Formats: sequence, C-alpha cells, structure tokens
Amino acid sequence: MSSATGILDQLRTLIAYYQQLTEYFHQIAAYGQEEVMLIDQADMDALLAILKKKETMMEEAACCQERINTVQAYLAEQFHLESFSVKNILQKAHDNPLIVAYLHKLQHVINDLISQLEVLEAQERQHEQLLHDYAEHLQTLHQSQKPTSVSGAKKAYQKRLKPPTHDIDIKR
Repeated sequence: MSSATGILDQLRTLIAYYQQLTEYFHQIAAYGQEEVMLIDQADMDALLAILKKKETMMEEAACCQERINTVQAYLAEQFHLESFSVKNILQKAHDNPLIVAYLHKLQHVINDLISQLEVLEAQERQHEQLLHDYAEHLQTLHQSQKPTSVSGAKKAYQKRLKPPTHDIDIKR
C-alpha cells in the first residue's frame, strides 16, 4: 500500500467528485420540474430546449463519472482489490482511523447520490406517463376530427360529381 497521504488525497478527491456528480443530478431534477410544466402547457419547443440542457448536463455527469472510475481504480490497486469497494477497503484499512473516517464520509456521499438518482428515476417515470397521456390525447383529437373532415369532404366531392340540372324550377 502506498503512503496514507496519497490515499487520503485520493479519497478527498473521490468525495468531491461524488458530490459534484450528485449536484449534476440535482440540477437535472430541477430541469425535470420545468418539463412537467411544459408538457402540461403542450410547449414542445421549450420542452426540447430543456431536454437539450439536460443532455448537456448528462454529458458533464458522464465525464465526472469517468474521473470517479479513475480514482476508484487507483484506490482498488492500492488496496490490492480486483475492483473498488468501500466495504473491502474498510476491512483492509481498519487500523487507520483517518482513512476509515474518509471512507465513512464517502459512503454518506454515495448514499446521497443514490437518493438523488431515485428521485430522478421517479421523475422520469412521471414524465414518460405524462408524455404518453399527451400523445394519447393528441391521437384522440386527431381521430375525432378525422371523420368530420372525411364526411365533409365526401359530401363536397359527391356534390361536385352530381351533374348540374338545368331545370328552371330548382332553386339554387
């Protein structure tokens, strides 16, 4: 195992990255609240703009996740683990109270991230349902208007096909 100072620095960095990742997802959830309003208002142009902002935020979150993966790989290597695991590092570093304290802090930050992801998951399910309902509403509107238009067009077409009568008694 390398110096405890290097490991502590990497744990601090990892905690900061997880906090940053949680903040990205918090901001994405804030955009999600706007989405509900825009879906209700049927403002699809504004909704697309919000979705583009969310996409940009997701790209930033993905970059943050890559940095997290790099630090986790370093820590797993330092503790001779196949993959990163807070639990396994705790077992190997139980005799270093400072590392243990940072690992507990890291676990807390990861739990915050998990809570934020659960909020996002519920929000995305709600948005999918709202969009599904909106699509069904549009389809219903389209179907209810279609027969009227078709029957009106049919009558106009039949009227046009009727040969004009030259009877003077018919009022036009």
